[in-house]
Amino acid sequence: MDNTRTYMKQLSEAYGNDLLMVFDSSKLLDSSIRKLAIIRTGAIKKAIPDIKTMNYDEDFESLLQYRVPPKTRKPAKLMSLAKTYEVMDRCTYGVLATVINGEPYAFALNYVLVDGEIYFHTGRKGYKLNALGQIASLNIVEDLGMAYNGTHNFRSIQVKGRLVATEDYELKKRILLKYIDHLNKNHPAYVDDMQKTTLVFKMDIDYMMGRENLFLKEL
Repeated sequence: MDNTRTYMKQLSEAYGNDLLMVFDSSKLLDSSIRKLAIIRTGAIKKAIPDIKTMNYDEDFESLLQYRVPPKTRKPAKLMSLAKTYEVMDRCTYGVLATVINGEPYAFALNYVLVDGEIYFHTGRKGYKLNALGQIASLNIVEDLGMAYNGTHNFRSIQVKGRLVATEDYELKKRILLKYIDHLNKNHPAYVDDMQKTTLVFKMDIDYMMGRENLFLKEL
């Protein structure tokens, strides 16, 4: 069985802040590779069983089943995978964009992280439900205010993946409880009837990358 937590612990211990992305075997053309780890350009690769490691400047894209956004021109601004998750957990909403009936459609909505997965909730009726099953892009921005030089300080995260409804009762309960705790502690207590009127869906992550634009002091 693919013990994701064990692999992620090994990678985190081996590479720390040099670890940028991790792709599961289900995302790769060669399913015999258990995990594909992407580390910073120049970082030293280490031998970890069942894991293939590549530097960011190498052609890791050719190993994937799908296209991903082009590499950034300023890789020094990329956030580590650990920091990307920290920022995501600290923020509360993002803008989700997809294509419905041939037309671009974007909408802002809250999200929560549960076991490293991104979950959303909405009513059981509405136009956005047409996005289920579609490939979508989620953009999250942590606004850090204006910098001394007139530019903007921020951290941003881009996530790409397919939107999939979740109907597992206990999982939905955990997600809704996290919503109440993380976003609105004054919300009425969870009751099971919430599940009747609330649709929970997640993004099956194909790609996730965080970057930061920080100008903290004049040089």
